[in-house]
Amino acid sequence: MTWQLDMGDSYNELVQLAAQDSSSGFAARAQLAEAPSLTGYEAFVWDAFFMLSSERASGFGTGSVPFTAMLEYASFAEMSRQETEQFVNVIRALDVHFVAERARRDEKASRDK
Repeated sequence: MTWQLDMGDSYNELVQLAAQDSSSGFAARAQLAEAPSLTGYEAFVWDAFFMLSSERASGFGTGSVPFTAMLEYASFAEMSRQETEQFVNVIRALDVHFVAERARRDEKASRDK
């Protein structure tokens, strides 16, 4: 998740730079090499997490992904009860990290102003 937060927004730029035969291309290839590789399940959860992120309440700070949104996603994906419980636990763990990281970055940005 930290790699995605740090580099994810500039991923397409990195891919374009990596195609160049220059020092910038070399640096971009090195950054892309640090990208984590995901299993099929991890990629599924990662995609679900970012899709579910659009369900966050807006307002003061970054809110959590609602439990009901997780359940709706699990239902849409036709997960069993056991799969749903595991899915919710994993999404919640990712969400706790995401919200804390966003808060940390927001605090740092307000201090640096």
